[in-house]
Amino acid sequence: DGREFLPWARKKFPDMIIVICTGMTIYDDTVFKQQGIKYILQKPFSSAALIETLQNALQEAKSS
Repeated sequence: DGREFLPWARKKFPDMIIVICTGMTIYDDTVFKQQGIKYILQKPFSSAALIETLQNALQEAKSS
């Protein structure tokens, strides 16, 4: 469950960039943003959306 994994991952790897993939149709992205999550993919997503999101996350990681 992502809700259990996210706090553990943040504690263990505080600088890790996390991409959330969710099947929830209704969610409050401010909760994710408060936890430092910038990348959220709504399922189902296209391969183009996945590639773009991962490229953005990798670019951010290189810039850090």
